[in-house]
Amino acid sequence: MDEPKKNLLLTGASGGIGRAIIPVLAEAGYKLYLQANRQAEALMEFIDEKKIDAVVVRLSLRTADDVRALRKKIADPIHVLVANAGISRSAPAHKMKERDWQETLDVNLSVPFYLAQSFFSDMRAAGFGRVIFVSSVVGSTMVRGTAAYAASKAGLMGLARALAADWAAFGITANCIAPGYMDAGMIEQIPENILPYFRDKSVQGRLGPADEIGYAIAYLASEKSSFVTGQTLHINGGIV
Repeated sequence: MDEPKKNLLLTGASGGIGRAIIPVLAEAGYKLYLQANRQAEALMEFIDEKKIDAVVVRLSLRTADDVRALRKKIADPIHVLVANAGISRSAPAHKMKERDWQETLDVNLSVPFYLAQSFFSDMRAAGFGRVIFVSSVVGSTMVRGTAAYAASKAGLMGLARALAADWAAFGITANCIAPGYMDAGMIEQIPENILPYFRDKSVQGRLGPADEIGYAIAYLASEKSSFVTGQTLHINGGIV
């Protein structure tokens, strides 16, 4: 018997990773709410082209007030939260500006927490909830110039464990996906001559297919993952 259709919110939907996983999540049968900001119109063109039925919610997600505004724009209850939006500000730790540090922590760590808080009541009422944070390989490895980004992404792993413990009694699980170097997303900003370095970081010697993140999310979002919580699934091709 098929599972009843559930409502899924994906933040950061207009980026390379977002676009790669949207078709996978649509195929899995979720009613999709897609948050985007500057590239919202391009995202709408993308889902029209792919013939995907989804609601695009256009707004920035940088503060608790932004999260409250998002909550008001979504009338339906949310059963699955996929917090994918993120930013990166690179600098050696001793040169990192306070503004860049704080902005990275706000967007990458605080906003996902506020989102989970905001939709907790929906999940509790349904007796079912899935909180999925998109972290990063940088949160568990050593990469120069990533103090703020690494701290925020490692923080998501700890946050998932804390939510898993606090909300288990309500049928809610919380997990992380930690992508390695994939063929979409921030890697698109890397010059072509630098890409071999990132390919060689994997024992498979290649960039990962970004849609595989979608398949992992679809599993963690399903009822078939009820005993998986507080975990981080690393999708990195064997980082060395």
